[in-house]
Amino acid sequence: MASLNPQQLRARIEALHDLRIRLTSFLKDAKKDDAKRLETYISQLRNGVFPVDADAEAIQKRILKEQDLSNASLSFTEWMTFNTYFQLYPWKVCGKEVGTSSRDFPVTIQGDRKDVEKAIDTTLGSKTSIGLDELEALALETELNLLEL
Repeated sequence: MASLNPQQLRARIEALHDLRIRLTSFLKDAKKDDAKRLETYISQLRNGVFPVDADAEAIQKRILKEQDLSNASLSFTEWMTFNTYFQLYPWKVCGKEVGTSSRDFPVTIQGDRKDVEKAIDTTLGSKTSIGLDELEALALETELNLLEL
């Protein structure tokens, strides 16, 4: 995955906002079956996931051309908007994002202990990865050092 700069991440946020607003406007006049599908898409967008049939890259490119977005560091709010943090650091997701049929929770993470361990190893650096016994020994040593203070 190519590294994304703040301007590209802002374009992603704007694209999600834009698409959500457009789909919401169609919702008023939609038939029952279409309305349910639109609600699912809107829910996915609200959680930072583009619908399967949306061309996310094209929408983001259009927004980059139309708007003068800053390349300054993202604010805390921008980091927390639409799953932006995990878009930039996907290896910190402990499993695989999977779409659901739930309106309130349209995306879930499926994974197991190995996925969690892999995410931790990737975050800490696999070269520095140590075994459980070594971690326990290090924790005990740290605890003893704290008691001496």
